[in-house]
Amino acid sequence: MKRRTFLKTGTLLCSSAALATVGTLFPYNAWAHPLKTTPDFSIDVVTNHPDEATRRIGFLLGQMTANQRNIQVSETPLAGNFVGDIAYLNGTRLVDFRHENDDFSQELAGIGRALNLPRALENPTLVRFFTGHEATRATEAHVFVGDVLVERLPLRQDIAAHRVQGAKGWVDLAIEDRSVRISSASCKHKTCVKMGAVRRPGQPLVCIPAGVHVSLNGTDSFGVDSVTF
Repeated sequence: MKRRTFLKTGTLLCSSAALATVGTLFPYNAWAHPLKTTPDFSIDVVTNHPDEATRRIGFLLGQMTANQRNIQVSETPLAGNFVGDIAYLNGTRLVDFRHENDDFSQELAGIGRALNLPRALENPTLVRFFTGHEATRATEAHVFVGDVLVERLPLRQDIAAHRVQGAKGWVDLAIEDRSVRISSASCKHKTCVKMGAVRRPGQPLVCIPAGVHVSLNGTDSFGVDSVTF
């Protein structure tokens, strides 16, 4: 499958300095059990081979064809030095997929090896695969350290800096105009800082070194509460 078969030109995403391409992948059937029970998931890849990353992960997700859920994909160019790697969120859990035994995690670890990740990169591309409900209006940021929900921050009020102590470091969160970003962090390469702000369902914030990730909680167009990751 060619990458451009399912990736189409779309809108601007998170960082004002970076143009992103947005599309929707085909529905999938969750043959790998980690995706059967979680409402939403995301896979972020920082790489200098975005075509190859999209092809490989798109093929992996494309093995699933029966269960009707849409997977969205976006690309954002990043300026500067980054640690290229893959971050996989399954529901509220930041998965250490290289040490998991399920089929999906092993396939993802194989993709990481094929892309020669993790390693230092200059001016790479962030490729994001995520599920979520675009109609949802975000109302709260849910902050997790590991698998534990530690805080709920309302998005109705702007916050210049709110520090979250993670497992191995800290991050400062900023809320502005119902969007959330990591404004500063104790990690060395600041990849999480350079990724900009999120406001839409399915666009997570993750700082792997600190073990912190943020999800958005909101209400969809039918008035039903929902949590998106």
